[in-house]
Amino acid sequence: MFFVRPFFYTIRMKKQKNILCEDCSNLDCFVKKHFSIEHIKIIENKKRCEYYPKKNYLFKDGDDFDRIFFLREGKIKISNGGEHNKEQAISFIKDGDSFGYRGLLSSKTYPVSSQTITDCHVCYVPAKALFDIIYHDPALAKFFITFLADSLYRDDAKLKAITILSVREKVAYGLLSLINIYGLNKANEIIDFEFVTRKDFADLVGLTPNQVTRILGEFANDNIIKRKGKKIQILKPKELKNMLKYYNIIQVK
Repeated sequence: MFFVRPFFYTIRMKKQKNILCEDCSNLDCFVKKHFSIEHIKIIENKKRCEYYPKKNYLFKDGDDFDRIFFLREGKIKISNGGEHNKEQAISFIKDGDSFGYRGLLSSKTYPVSSQTITDCHVCYVPAKALFDIIYHDPALAKFFITFLADSLYRDDAKLKAITILSVREKVAYGLLSLINIYGLNKANEIIDFEFVTRKDFADLVGLTPNQVTRILGEFANDNIIKRKGKKIQILKPKELKNMLKYYNIIQVK
């Protein structure tokens, strides 16, 4: 299958020297964790490493699907078309995460878009090369089915959250989701929260930016969080978890 980019946007990228998987510092990469040395060598012969400046698309919703991406370093936003062709953030990608794999479910097009939030270093592997390995290894096939099922489960949980939660609970859900993605530093601040715009946070939980700002203010007044410029410090994580304890929609790492 040929990879065709729509005419209405371009990709600015710079090819880099390929980095061996064994030299990559991302320990969460599912290739490093689950593929054999023999399989990794096959992937290394096929993969490419590239640099993408911030605010660039790697692929857009509807592009032909032909590769799976791995984020070595940087911040990436996953979005869908939204209403009136306005993109809505639905997830964020951290170092070591894979993305673009949903195209495997249809083998035709990407169902979402991916855009760099910061300058990014990305590796990608032709989908056919990766799928051929998985197809001929029952253990890997089982892992990948579970991997996709977990991804779909998280999407279902998010849909449930957006449907049934109150405004206050949705903001709590959004904060806990970002903690799961990026983690907390030693000061109990959500790592890299400053890169998440208020609109993207609102999109993530199905609210407006004004609603998010209001509820964050309430949380600050209740000493649940502390706002420090563009950073958020979590003072009472248990309070956030308690807001959602009856819904079974998120498990905080």
